[in-house]
Amino acid sequence: MKIQLKIVFFTLLFLVNVLNAQAGIKVISYNMMGMKPDTDWETRLEYIIQHMIDLNPDIIGLQEINQTAGGNAGDNMAQTLIDSLEAFFGIDYYLYEQNTHTSWSQFDESIGIISKYPVIALNYLDLTPGVFPRKVVWNYINTPLGTINFFTTHLSYMENHNSIRMQQVQEIVDFVEAKESLWPGVASILTGDFNCTPESDPISLLVNGVEGSFYYSTYQYVNPPLNGFTVPAESPSRKIDYIFLKNNSELGLDTSIVVIDEPYDGDHYPSDHRGLLTIFDQSPLVIGSNETAPSQFHFMGHYPNPFNSVLNIEYSLETQKDVSIYVYNILGERVKTDLYNDMKSGFHRQNLDFTGLSSGVYYITIGAGSEFIKEKCVYLK
Repeated sequence: MKIQLKIVFFTLLFLVNVLNAQAGIKVISYNMMGMKPDTDWETRLEYIIQHMIDLNPDIIGLQEINQTAGGNAGDNMAQTLIDSLEAFFGIDYYLYEQNTHTSWSQFDESIGIISKYPVIALNYLDLTPGVFPRKVVWNYINTPLGTINFFTTHLSYMENHNSIRMQQVQEIVDFVEAKESLWPGVASILTGDFNCTPESDPISLLVNGVEGSFYYSTYQYVNPPLNGFTVPAESPSRKIDYIFLKNNSELGLDTSIVVIDEPYDGDHYPSDHRGLLTIFDQSPLVIGSNETAPSQFHFMGHYPNPFNSVLNIEYSLETQKDVSIYVYNILGERVKTDLYNDMKSGFHRQNLDFTGLSSGVYYITIGAGSEFIKEKCVYLK
C-alpha cells in the first residue's frame, strides 16, 4: 500500500509541477460525496485534501459538502479543506457555502466555492426543487486576470427529473445574466454536478443557448474526441460534472483534464465522482470553421492535453502549402521534426508520436508558409 501511495503521490507531484508552470486561473469542480455512511469519509477527506494541495487550484466549486447536523464548523468538510490549504500554503482562502438539505438523515449538505483570491460579492439562488431543494451559489472574485463571476450548482439527480433540470438550468442562465448586468467581469464560469450527460436537453440548452448567448463545455472544447467521464469513479461511464465558460468571456482555455481519478488503496476512491480541472488564460478562444475553403492558415487546437504517446494537431489552410511541425523541450532543444509537403487547402489533422521522449512540457511550432504558431503541451507516460 505504501509503495502504491508513493507512486500516486509522485505522479501527482509531477502533474502539479507541470500545471503550476502554466500561467492562468486553475479551477476545479468536485463532488465530495459528503460523509456517506460506510465509506470511511474521514480517510476519503484526507485524500481529497492531499489531492487539492497537490493540484493547488485557485478556485474550487464543491458539491455534497457535509457536516454533522447541528455540528460545529470543525465538522464541516469544506472548512477542514480550507484549514489544510491555509496551513500548507500560508495564505488566506475564502469559503462561501449554502445549505441545501439533510443527507442520509444525519448530515447538513451544502454546495460552496473556495477561492484563494478575494471575494468582492456573494449570493445564491433557490432553484426549482426536485426530491431535495437545490441552489446555485455565486462569487464575484478579484483574480490576477480580472474580476470573474463564478458559479457552482448541483442539479436534481433523479433519472426522470429532466424537465426539472431544464427549469433549473434556465433559472441559472437568468441568474448569471442578472449578476453580469450588475457585476461585469472578464468571464462567467459555471461549475457543478449537473446530473445529466452532454447529449441531454439541459446541457444542450447551455451549450447551444439562445440569442447568441451560450456556454462552452471546457473539457469538450480542449479535448474534442474524448468523453471526460466522471462517474462512477471506479469505472466511469458517464459525464455529469462540468466546468462551463460563457461565450462573452475575455479569457481563453489552456488545459482541461479529469483529476482525482486514482484509488487511494487500490480499490477505494476519495469520492464516487472524479474531478475536473480547467486552466483559463488570456488567450482568445479560437473556434473551428465549418467552411470547406478556409480564408487563412488557422490553428484549430491540439488534444488531448496532457496526452500519452500521441498528440493530435488540427489546422486549416487557405491554399496549398508546405507545413512544418517542430517540437522543442523546455531547454529549447529541438527533439522532433515533421515535414509535410504540398498540403492541400482545407482542414488537416496530424498525429505526433512522442514515443521515446521523456514525460514533460514541450513546445510545438506549426508553420505554414510564412505563418507560425507556437503551442505548449504536456506529455505524461
